[in-house]
Amino acid sequence: MSGGGEKGVRVSLVEPGIVLSEFQSVAGYSDELVNTFHDRFGPLLIGDDVANAIHYIVSQPPHVHISDIVVRPTRQDYP
Repeated sequence: MSGGGEKGVRVSLVEPGIVLSEFQSVAGYSDELVNTFHDRFGPLLIGDDVANAIHYIVSQPPHVHISDIVVRPTRQDYP
């Protein structure tokens, strides 16, 4: 048995930046903190922005492998 996994299986890493979602309220973020994110990095990503990136990845032909993709607001510093 050789090392590594099956050949031809595509695995992609999607790294989103700050995404405006229900997470902020569940995590107890105040409206003031979320507004600070918007002021510093806005406009913030929404779920559809990340979904569009995932759709791009999975819609590639079988011979194309998107290994990593970082999606973030244009004013958010990296990382």
